[in-house]
Amino acid sequence: MVKPTFPFKTDIVMQIGYLYWSKNSNHSMCSCFSLIQDTCESKIDMSLFSSCQNDIESMDLLAAQASLLTYSEAADIFKVLALADHKTIHSVENAFAVSWKQSSTWVLSFRGTELNDWRDIIDDSDVRLGPLEWADSCKAHVGFSRHFGKLLESITAAIQELPLDELDIALFTGHSLGGAVSYLAAFYFEQILRNNGFKGQIQLYTFGAPKIGTSELLYWCAARDSLVHVVAYENAEDPVPKLPPLMSQNWVRLLRIFKTSLSPFKAHSMRSYLHDITAL
Repeated sequence: MVKPTFPFKTDIVMQIGYLYWSKNSNHSMCSCFSLIQDTCESKIDMSLFSSCQNDIESMDLLAAQASLLTYSEAADIFKVLALADHKTIHSVENAFAVSWKQSSTWVLSFRGTELNDWRDIIDDSDVRLGPLEWADSCKAHVGFSRHFGKLLESITAAIQELPLDELDIALFTGHSLGGAVSYLAAFYFEQILRNNGFKGQIQLYTFGAPKIGTSELLYWCAARDSLVHVVAYENAEDPVPKLPPLMSQNWVRLLRIFKTSLSPFKAHSMRSYLHDITAL
């Protein structure tokens, strides 16, 4: 497997993306960070998640539950996944993801921002653009790319242990920062999975994910629409999908927008997304 290069500096200074949003939406910088803090879920309804593990027809619900699961403690995660195979927690520095195989589905779910980890805030706020060598050098959000790079070795090792010829679905998912990273991961690992015997569907579900790059990256992803099925969920009051303001919208095959009466902070919560999807 070829490991991509991430030629980005690590001594990052806080950038202007969130400042721009706060200036133009009558919110302070502190309020913007409170928005991130509101997503740091500490508990999860384990029975909700378990009830859907085998229901591949309800992939959006499974994705939402998997995204919320990443905010739980490791012991709780393993408890929920007790009957799953190839379960792995990927934790490198501040980056965190969970993967497992359930029946013929492999799930890889990325955690969003944790406010109590300053490295997450730096990754979120580093809105510079840098080339992705594995995506024809299209430019992407440097902080998100760096975050993905931290988990690359661990996820690659997990994939090498999978019975790829037995899988029908590879599901990538995540909330907020996790949604942005899952987007990069789905398109990066698509070719690697297929080159190693995977013949099923690659599905990507994001919840409240921010923008990840330029219009060139959007077109590059759009050209691979038949290879990666992309579904994005947004709450209308959630400001994060509009950030960073100067980047292009992400390519999606299906965009589902919920109209709610929530505050921007609650609208971005993964629990709010799960509630909306459960009510469909």
